[in-house]
Amino acid sequence: MVAIKKLLLILIGLSWLPWLYFMTLGHGHLDPIITTGRFPFVVEYKQNGEIIRIEDVIRVEYRRRRDAKFPIISYRDWRTTLESTDRSPNLVIVEQRGKPSVITPERTNNWTHLRVRITGAYLMGDPRNIFTGQGKPAMILHETYEWHRSPGTIEGIYTIGVRSESHVLDEAQLMRYFGIELLEFEFAPRIRNRFSLWRRFVGF
Repeated sequence: MVAIKKLLLILIGLSWLPWLYFMTLGHGHLDPIITTGRFPFVVEYKQNGEIIRIEDVIRVEYRRRRDAKFPIISYRDWRTTLESTDRSPNLVIVEQRGKPSVITPERTNNWTHLRVRITGAYLMGDPRNIFTGQGKPAMILHETYEWHRSPGTIEGIYTIGVRSESHVLDEAQLMRYFGIELLEFEFAPRIRNRFSLWRRFVGF
């Protein structure tokens, strides 16, 4: 009787292993039912008296990837490109070097970068992005700055440490910091996707 109880406990314990794998090591284990998408968008703004209009289509395609060091770990990956260029949608609005920070004026940035954030995972309904609110189309400000400098082993040579900050800017901040008037900022809505463990192993 004792041996049977031990065997049952072992079997129960082993039955949890797949669940533990999928919920930890394989956090991106579920494959999407919808694997591709097209999302038209328009970004129009006025700066220095000039009206600039960006109108294109975002293409998103699902790919599964495995960690290079730990192949047992897999995750969802979304290839995101512009239809007009077949390249990553890196829509830079402002790029500056050596300018004071607009968020912390007493600090001088190494690099200031204002761009349109576009994330394929969010548009394709990936819950990891939806639940955290990450990836929603927005105007994102990136600032990189020096935060410490330490003398190196050679005279005149320093070790420089840098930090980066990111901020979502609203229309009022765009006008105040960069003189940008946002005229139109429209993206096709994200889809409602479903994710299937069955699809991963069976293929449909």
